[in-house]
Amino acid sequence: AELRHKGTRTVVMIREYKIHEGQVLLNDFNNYRHLETPTVDTIAKKVQRVITSLLQEGHIDDMN
Repeated sequence: AELRHKGTRTVVMIREYKIHEGQVLLNDFNNYRHLETPTVDTIAKKVQRVITSLLQEGHIDDMN
């Protein structure tokens, strides 16, 4: 068991139970579904376009 702080409370957590609990949630297809293909590259390109647009329009500064 592990002691964790949640806000102002301390709770005892059993590591194996928390891992099992997370796996149950991930296996529930009402919550999550497996992707046919990875989306990292597509999302990274979209984020880069948004950042470039915000920079060009003066909404953000170059952080270099």
